[in-house]
Amino acid sequence: MLYDPPNRLKEARDLDRAGKSVEALEAFRDFLDGQPDSTEGWVDYAGLLMVLGQLDEAQRACDRALQIDPGHYGALVHSACVQMHQGNLAASQKQFLEAIAMDPDRIAGRLMFSDCLVRKGALDEARALLTKVLDQEPGLVLALDRLNTVMACQGDWAGLRKDMARQLTSFPGAEAEYVAGQLDLLFGDMPQGWTRFEARLKIHSSARPCCSPGSRVLATP
Repeated sequence: MLYDPPNRLKEARDLDRAGKSVEALEAFRDFLDGQPDSTEGWVDYAGLLMVLGQLDEAQRACDRALQIDPGHYGALVHSACVQMHQGNLAASQKQFLEAIAMDPDRIAGRLMFSDCLVRKGALDEARALLTKVLDQEPGLVLALDRLNTVMACQGDWAGLRKDMARQLTSFPGAEAEYVAGQLDLLFGDMPQGWTRFEARLKIHSSARPCCSPGSRVLATP
């Protein structure tokens, strides 16, 4: 059978999306053996390696992609993520900023850069960045979740409570109701907190009350 590079790359990506990691790795390596100058191939291969925790090999794949195309957005972001997970936060920040400078309106890099800022302890910067992302995409759950985490790290429980109430208007869900209920109880609003737990039970019928009205101690869900 004739070697068909585009189909082999598509096959590797499809296997990756299907969660068939071993087969996907084999397909990516097969593709890259025949097409060693494919930036997209190296970037996608690096992404899979990173998910699998093979960070050194992922970094080598990113380096190869950046050799071929030094200004490739995806290669820079993937490399920055690998550096972040390896604890090289200064190098990670540098590459995130390079990617963002190339395409300031692209959200993926900014979201992951906020993770780097949190790891550095730059919570105010992370919060400002995520706020700008949400100005651009108000309903982006990945940004909302990150912003909630940042506010919790800052101890801004009042701000977090307000933000969770706003989120529930647009994105109701069992876990969101649970978190909002916890915050209501933290602020002494017992009736509202219990109302949220009841709403959670309606959404998630397998859940059970983790406290009774008036209880001071909450278990994890």
